[in-house]
Amino acid sequence: MKSEGVSSAVGAIMLISVAALAMGIVVLFLFSTPLPTSVPAFTGIISNSSMIVYISHEGGDTLYVGQFKILVDGVDRTSNFTQSITGPFSLGKVMKANVTYYPSRVVLLHNTSTGGETVLLSANLLGAAPFTPPGWYSSSWLFRKKITIRGSQVTGSHTDFPVLIYLVDGDLQFDALAGGNDILFTSWDGTTRIPHEIEFFNKQSGSLTAWVKVPSLTSGVDTVIYVYYDNPGASSQQDPANVWSNGYAGVWHLNSSFADSTSHAYNGVNTATTDQGGQIGRARGFDGTGNQYITISGLLGSPATVTMSAWARLTAADTLGSELASMGDNVSVRINHPTDKTFGFYRNSTEWPRTLSGVTVTTATWHHIVYIANPAANSEAFYIDGELKKTTGYGIEAIVYQPSLNTIIGKHPLGTSWDFNGIIDEVRVSSTARSQDWIATEYTNQNNPAGFITISTEQGPLTMS
Repeated sequence: MKSEGVSSAVGAIMLISVAALAMGIVVLFLFSTPLPTSVPAFTGIISNSSMIVYISHEGGDTLYVGQFKILVDGVDRTSNFTQSITGPFSLGKVMKANVTYYPSRVVLLHNTSTGGETVLLSANLLGAAPFTPPGWYSSSWLFRKKITIRGSQVTGSHTDFPVLIYLVDGDLQFDALAGGNDILFTSWDGTTRIPHEIEFFNKQSGSLTAWVKVPSLTSGVDTVIYVYYDNPGASSQQDPANVWSNGYAGVWHLNSSFADSTSHAYNGVNTATTDQGGQIGRARGFDGTGNQYITISGLLGSPATVTMSAWARLTAADTLGSELASMGDNVSVRINHPTDKTFGFYRNSTEWPRTLSGVTVTTATWHHIVYIANPAANSEAFYIDGELKKTTGYGIEAIVYQPSLNTIIGKHPLGTSWDFNGIIDEVRVSSTARSQDWIATEYTNQNNPAGFITISTEQGPLTMS
């Protein structure tokens, strides 16, 4: 939780304070209508552990000793705090003071040029839970940034969710290693490393596309993680197998590689597909002749439950629709059939039950397509762009796999009337039925990754002693 001061254009105070249980972080916040021009823009955190109070500088202007006052339960304790730092109170520094009793309320005031005082930061600590300010992962890393995943962009609650992080960042451009080996991510505490995979990093532009396995996401609750960088001696910090360990049978980003990012290593073999701009970085182009496709040997372990998803940008449909991907002739997704439109189907012992979305997708436009076959639960579903279009149930009759066939992206393995003409990106197969909330959050994140997060200014190591 943080408090944000404002620049000179803003003024009169609206203060919101938040208190948790027993001695902890509570902060906040904000201003509206004109303040004196000398009031700085400032972001900070007030927290405490027992009788020790911490104030950390999280962003904005430097505060100089003599220009601010710190009151603890109405008593001026400024000197107790300022003696814990050297020089001005600037980004990354933490002031602390032992106030010899359990504090209740802490206020940071700015002394204005007109002789008045303006509240920059305020916290009620009485009864709050003990809190340790975010630590530093390792002294080998010189910089980090706080990434806040917006709770307003999350639907439902999720565990171990792979979040797409897309940044174009000048600090990464200047400070990260050329190959991105020093880039790593931690959870909110700043010290617990979480797995990530870099799909693309260009140091010349500071452009980063990464997948980060976030331990927990909840609708309406902002989630903080950190990205660290600038360690000249770092080897690769990536751990793609653990990013995709939550029920994924196969994941193909389809950029410059056809490799499966999961630990299963169901790697693809390219047949003449072309490099194209994708929804997420680069993707693969197919010309609709049946001569361009990607083959994955086997049937991904023949899972009893399948969630198949991909981003697709169709140019034109084939005679009987366009096959997005097919696990043999056993589980498939087809787009823009002349009568059945866009649908998914699976093979049981007697037939191929279909789940018809009722939608003919627009061409030359990216769409997120998801089909779920979960016959054990008598449940199939089809989603387009995060929205549920159709559910069906064909009885509890299992998927029956023909073991002699392979998994194909961009065509059907047994025919030539379903060839894909367009671009395909980010193909995934899960061996679990993803929830409606999971699919909605995936779409929101991948459709607009910049709107899914906010990112702080660059921070140096926090000195807690």
